[in-house]
Amino acid sequence: MSECNDERCAKHGRVKVRGNVFTGKVVSAKASKTVIVERQIVHFISKYERYKKTRSRIAAHNPECMNAKEGDIVTIGETRKLSKTKSFVVLSVEKQEEKEAAPEGREKAKEKKMLEKKQDKEKEAGKEKKREHAEGKEKKETAREESKEEEKTAAEEKKWKEEKKEEKTSEREQGSGEKKAEEQEKKPAKEKAGGKPGKQVKKEGADEE
Repeated sequence: MSECNDERCAKHGRVKVRGNVFTGKVVSAKASKTVIVERQIVHFISKYERYKKTRSRIAAHNPECMNAKEGDIVTIGETRKLSKTKSFVVLSVEKQEEKEAAPEGREKAKEKKMLEKKQDKEKEAGKEKKREHAEGKEKKETAREESKEEEKTAAEEKKWKEEKKEEKTSEREQGSGEKKAEEQEKKPAKEKAGGKPGKQVKKEGADEE
């Protein structure tokens, strides 16, 4: 940290720290000499007997000697009103050296994450293909089983129809045979009945003579 000529610096200027002092993470450092620090707060809700996590973002003045950047963990202190949105000043910066020394590691971590995501997507695609293949096999098997069942039912219907036809033909043959037998039985009875009265007539004629 080098000295600066900023009047709003807590160490080298005229601004005095009074009130609250917080530690948080720098979320944005786009504006000139201004950083937005985010800190997490845990509230206890007595009604539900549970804890609630909330976040608050505070705009703080970033002197040249501090030079806080995005991702740094900083300590900020409350001061008088410095501008419309700022009433805090950056007092110290932590883990700046670690952040500066580890961009390559972060890039590698990002690359690893991207590779893992790609691998996960490929695995999911392979699983989907396997599922589709299995579903296609199941559909084919079900279609085959249905066709076999239909063939069986058709064959059973054919057999049933043939059996019915055979029964009908046998019944007809039996009926025709019975009719013929009855007719044959009736014929000799008629012949016998017709011969007896003729003989009686002849006898009567002989008696008359």
